[in-house]
Parts: sequence; structure tokens; C-alpha cells
Amino acid sequence: MIFFNWFSSIRLKWWGKKVRKPSPSIGFEKTQQIGVLVGFKQNLNQEALLYFIEKLRNQGKKVTILQYQDQKQATWLIPGAQVFSRKELSWLGSILSPAAQEFIKIPFDYLYILSDKPMKPLLLIAAKSKAKTLIGRASSDFNPYLDLMIQLPEHASQDVALQHLYHYSSRITA
Repeated sequence: MIFFNWFSSIRLKWWGKKVRKPSPSIGFEKTQQIGVLVGFKQNLNQEALLYFIEKLRNQGKKVTILQYQDQKQATWLIPGAQVFSRKELSWLGSILSPAAQEFIKIPFDYLYILSDKPMKPLLLIAAKSKAKTLIGRASSDFNPYLDLMIQLPEHASQDVALQHLYHYSSRITA
């Protein structure tokens, strides 16, 4: 795990400089493809997350979900989500998961990164993503990658975090 964290940090610095280029954001009303990258170390509020995803789908958005499972056994899987785990990352920080590699290639209009704490696998996916706008909770670890960071109290519930992410991202106009 020590080597993974060290190599991942190096790769993130390189990808952050070489891969992520500023791209023009589009207004929420014009978005069609939305990606949701999910990874929680604490218990996931299933109802709030499913409500968030359903809210996006009800507005005619095509939502693709990639879920990261840090543990050996899945605690809860999001319906319709592709899943990848720590086992599908090399100790050099390379992404070996076919699901994650396909997710990276999709040119999302918005990519929501939903996590209670910054996690290297999510940062790796965000750094390599073809998404036009990356949205998530404010954190110094996410700073080079996110286009819209929502500052929340440290112990804000997932319900509150999802409400704020939706509220502010839906206010983006072109």
C-alpha cells in the first residue's frame, strides 16, 4: 500500500499537469452525458445517492456510474453501476480495470466525484477523465482536478453534500 500511494502521488502530479486541460464548461440545461464516480469509506447513504441519480435521469440526462469498492467484499452496489476495486489497480498506480478504462474514455459533460474523503483511485480516474467539467467536494487533494468544488462542513451528511452538489452545478449557465 505504501508503494501504491507513493507511485499514485507521482502519477497524479504528472497527469494533473499533462492530461487535464481546461475545457469550456456547458450549462446544466445543455448537458446530456453525466458521469458519477462514487467511493465512500464510511457507510453510504443509499437513498440519498439513488435520489440524486434519479433526479438527474428524470431531467433527461444519460447517467453512467462507476463505483469504487475499497474493501474486499462489496458492502452495497449501486444498481446499474460498474464496479472496480483496489485489486484492479497496479502498485504503480496504473488502472487495470476494464470498467474504469471505459469510464475514463467517455466525454462526460459533467463528472460528479462523490466521496467522503479524497481517495487516490478516484483522483486517478478524475485526472485521466475526458469530462468537460469535474464537480465534487472541496479538498486540497482535488484542487488541481476539479472545476467546481463545493465547500461543505467536514462532517456534513451525504444528503446535504448531494443537495449542495446538485444545487450549485444546476446553476451553471453557458
